[in-house]
Amino acid sequence: MLDAIRALQNEGTRAEVAQNFREQGNESAKAKMWKDAKEFYTKGIAVLTAKEDKWDKPEDVEKEKRLHREVEEACYINRALCNLELSTHYLINQ
Repeated sequence: MLDAIRALQNEGTRAEVAQNFREQGNESAKAKMWKDAKEFYTKGIAVLTAKEDKWDKPEDVEKEKRLHREVEEACYINRALCNLELSTHYLINQ
C-alpha cells in the first residue's frame, strides 16, 4: 500500500503532484481536520521545493510555471490558516 501511495506522489509534473496534495489539504480543511490538512500542504510545498527532479516533464513550460506559483502560494497561505486554527484550538482547550 505504501509503495502505491509513493508511486502516485510521483505521477504527473511537479506542479500537478503538488496540486494533488493541495486538493487533499483542501478536503481535509473543509472537514476541519487541520492537522491532516497542514500535512498535505506541507507535502505540496516539499514537492515544489525539492532539489531532486523525479516528476514528468511538462509539455507547456509556461503553464507549469503558472501552476507552480499558484499552488505554492496557496499551500503556504492554507498551511498558515491550519497553524492558526491549531493554535486557536490549543489555546481554547488550555
